[in-house]
Amino acid sequence: MKCPLPPKVELPDPPLGPLQALRIGRQNLVATIPGGVLEHPMVSGRTIWRWHSLSGVDAIRRVMVDNVDNYPKSRLMHRALRPAIRNSIMLDEGEHWAWQRRAMVPCLSARSIRNMQPDIDGAIDSTLADLPGEADFTRDALAIALKISLRVTCGLIDGGGKDAAFDHNVFQRAFTDYIATVGRATAFDMLGLPASFPQPWGRGRAKVLKRLHALMDGVIDRRLSNLQTGGQQDLLQAMIEAVDPQTGRKMSRERLRDNLLVAFVGGHETTANTLAWSLWLLATEPGWQDKIRNPAEADPSSPPDPDLDRVLNETMRLYSPFPLLFREAIHDDVILGTKIRAGDYVFIPIYALHRHRALWQDPDTFCPARFDDRGARMAQFQPFGSGPRTCPGATLAMTVMRTALSRILRTFSVRPAGPAPEPRALIALRPHGGVPLSFRRL
Repeated sequence: MKCPLPPKVELPDPPLGPLQALRIGRQNLVATIPGGVLEHPMVSGRTIWRWHSLSGVDAIRRVMVDNVDNYPKSRLMHRALRPAIRNSIMLDEGEHWAWQRRAMVPCLSARSIRNMQPDIDGAIDSTLADLPGEADFTRDALAIALKISLRVTCGLIDGGGKDAAFDHNVFQRAFTDYIATVGRATAFDMLGLPASFPQPWGRGRAKVLKRLHALMDGVIDRRLSNLQTGGQQDLLQAMIEAVDPQTGRKMSRERLRDNLLVAFVGGHETTANTLAWSLWLLATEPGWQDKIRNPAEADPSSPPDPDLDRVLNETMRLYSPFPLLFREAIHDDVILGTKIRAGDYVFIPIYALHRHRALWQDPDTFCPARFDDRGARMAQFQPFGSGPRTCPGATLAMTVMRTALSRILRTFSVRPAGPAPEPRALIALRPHGGVPLSFRRL
């Protein structure tokens, strides 16, 4: 059976020059990945600074696993994200990162996620009840992901429940503004200019951050003033109670806020994007809808439906939530015989790794059956990263996406209702132009 060819980004070959990279990167960072990494394990060059783009499994392992301490997240990532999530598990390095990771692991255990399942179900069902016959599903995916994030992270339920004092619309506007203004890399970031360098949109971004931090502070203050140990089973409660088993450290109020924001951003936009992409792909391939129409309930304690996982894995292969990882060498190193100098930028284009001609057959096609082979899920498939900094929320994200996709397909038959979206990334990979779908209730 011929597999469909979904939208993709044409990668430039030869690599872009400095001005081209800045101009194109302002709209789509993926479109700056050198096309050579689809064929070769490593491509090096210079724009404003020396860079190395890695899509070979051994090269990536060197950076993400074998010599991970030499490759912290780059200045570009810090410039783009630190104003919002400061001293969080996502940006901290060394022991500051390690103790937070140790403290967070129990918060995202299988048992904790089982406790979150009723909130996940309720958030999805409340959104599906209002789903129109034809819609740009990006909005609905964001609504589903936001409701789930609010419930499982801090117990906020729209219209009542554990804490009805917070309006979901306020959170939705705040996060929409964040995604549009703060949660993205800019040309100033790509130039490596100091964070103190004035930017024309700086005041607007500051207002968005102030409002977002105020919302998070309000959530944390309300919980701390009504703290009942062993009570609520959400992520915020788990983080408040979390203790590093080695040092006995607990999270400060500031770290609680930063990590709560990471949970929102990581669990909100990226989950919504993957849901939107998966439904678009399934709309163009109704045979796979039939395969996963009646899967078992998503439950970390039971085996996941294999066809459902194949579709989600293939979706994340084609449209990885974070398609480009940024690292920066601290000390000199050698990768695949190429000298890496201290200060060099090292890019890991997950988008290219997942479409590498030597690693995947017909890599640009939508073919979930390729994941019949468990070997395809190993080193060349990294939607959640690899090594010690693999995303700690991967199990929760998969649980949410399995549950949402299975419940949608048990309720609706889905078809395209407009042109295909365009993959664009300014940190996360988004379906630009919307995901127009037609929903027919079964």
